[in-house]
Amino acid sequence: MKKRSYKITSNVFIWPGETVRGTVARPFVPFSSTTVRRKKPKGIQHRYGEQDKWHFVSVTKKIGEEIKKNFGSNSRGFGSLPVEVIIGKTKWTTSIFPEKTSGSYILPLKPKVRKTEGIWEGDVLKYSIKIKV
Repeated sequence: MKKRSYKITSNVFIWPGETVRGTVARPFVPFSSTTVRRKKPKGIQHRYGEQDKWHFVSVTKKIGEEIKKNFGSNSRGFGSLPVEVIIGKTKWTTSIFPEKTSGSYILPLKPKVRKTEGIWEGDVLKYSIKIKV
């Protein structure tokens, strides 16, 4: 039987990143255990422009390869796979998308989830996904 549930730790990053000579920098941010979770600054609702950009977490390469091997043939538009995600006390259904640079997947974080769970760019996030195919 194929494994369908995974627990992952990853850094939160913004897409698109800053551009350098017309090329997007840092489209894939591998997990770094040295990254420290930052708390939202007191008295500030959000940093300028951060809430308007897409936020993602990476699926680790090892897990991404396993998912692609077991479920890649079930991919939908843009190579996406439907998943159920749990971050903290928040649970929702979305999709993971292939990321060419790493050969793995990325998971978009909805603004409502980021607000509810207090998630900011650069945070280290532990989450679970369950493949829904």
